[in-house]
Amino acid sequence: MDLGPYSNYIVEGLQEISEILDIELNKDQISSIIRLLNMGANPVAIAAVVKELKAEQTSRNY
Repeated sequence: MDLGPYSNYIVEGLQEISEILDIELNKDQISSIIRLLNMGANPVAIAAVVKELKAEQTSRNY
């Protein structure tokens, strides 16, 4: 993934946003999402998958 000289800053900023929104994606997950988007994946589909996986993870923790 090449986001130029600001790639770490971008990923860290997105991680902070995910924490604020209570999504809590780590840097590796965010990097994977960025790679999928760069390959042309549908952002709505990615969001749906992330939402479903987080819900599944939450249900397993209880």
